[in-house]
Amino acid sequence: MQNKRTVRRWIQYTIASAVVYLVLDVSVRVTGAIRVPDAVGVKNFLAVLLGLVFGPFGVAGCCMGCLMGGLLLSDLDISLLYECLSNIMVGLGMWCMWHWRNKTGTVFLKKPVDYRRYMLMLLSLSLMAGITAFFMLPDHSFLPYFGGYFIMGIIVGIPILILMTSIVCVNPVLPPWRKREEGLTGNVSLAPETLTAFNEQLEEYAMSKKVKMKEIFGIQNCIEEVLIRFQEANPDSVTRIRVEFHDSVSIDFENDGIRCNPFRSGKDEGTETLMGLKLILHRALRSSYSHQDGCNMVHIVM
Repeated sequence: MQNKRTVRRWIQYTIASAVVYLVLDVSVRVTGAIRVPDAVGVKNFLAVLLGLVFGPFGVAGCCMGCLMGGLLLSDLDISLLYECLSNIMVGLGMWCMWHWRNKTGTVFLKKPVDYRRYMLMLLSLSLMAGITAFFMLPDHSFLPYFGGYFIMGIIVGIPILILMTSIVCVNPVLPPWRKREEGLTGNVSLAPETLTAFNEQLEEYAMSKKVKMKEIFGIQNCIEEVLIRFQEANPDSVTRIRVEFHDSVSIDFENDGIRCNPFRSGKDEGTETLMGLKLILHRALRSSYSHQDGCNMVHIVM
């Protein structure tokens, strides 16, 4: 079951990457807002960013978006082939080089050493993209293709990377030789002692991350509100919870049973029953719900 959800997530990453690439590529080329070769533009940061975060699935999406853009604009030539090859080279290069030395399984830009690594990786791969263009394309240009990846990877890629991984807490796709850095995980059932034990573990874990008690209480309140909704719909189920602390707090819930969206009230319920949860979500950066393969999944970033 977990494997099916993982494969579905990979497909979603690929499709989303393709759509974003297609929209950004076609919109700029049709309007002619930037007078550069077709393989160069704001879109170049997508191979850097999506390759680093989503690995081969982000790169596959970039190539799919590139090919669909060429078909829509009836522009199938060698520059399209170059664009796909350079996306593969830059995207997979960023992914492999980053995780080759980084043992935490995270993609964060927090320390000066992280920025230096990112810049050196981007510089070397952008040079390779520029050299490939010089020998492969009829115009034998180097600078536009080098600058497209390098400059866009800095001025657009860095801010969005920080937003995606540190703030919104998007889980990156990791290569086979790396494992995700786990936060606090636990299983909570209808028995009150399971929630008490989890809250105690949460306090210890949060304090080790130097989180203030006021924030800890808010996180515990959020968890309890979601659990109440799940236990009302599926009283015999066990809810799996994972909490991670970075620049923001990421909370994931998995509850096997009938569909139960904790963010919505039933027909016979008043809005006051959801007041506590709605107050929490009001200050949440991100919240999502899905029901797949008989499992309710909730993700909240605070």
